[in-house]
Amino acid sequence: MEEWPKVDEKKIDENIEKAEQAGEKTVADILNILKIVKERTEKEGKKVYLYVIPSEIGNYNAVELTRRIGLSVSVFAVNDKKKYDPEGKAGKAKPRKPGIFVE
Repeated sequence: MEEWPKVDEKKIDENIEKAEQAGEKTVADILNILKIVKERTEKEGKKVYLYVIPSEIGNYNAVELTRRIGLSVSVFAVNDKKKYDPEGKAGKAKPRKPGIFVE
């Protein structure tokens, strides 16, 4: 009988798990915002803009978010001078808590 392989604790990257949790929370937040927008305005959101701190930009995949949410999602670092941010939502971004704007 074979033994299970031993875990090498040094190879576990806790930041990956934190990034996954932040991604799941972000999807839930966007879906909640879309629901609120629909309830208050009776309009459907058409596009989502996400503003994240620069060190976390790699944790948010626009293609994957678009697939999961069903709307086009653009992801910007808060310091990106070319970002689309008509309501200043980028200023609300915190670590693992992006700013979100829905059109």
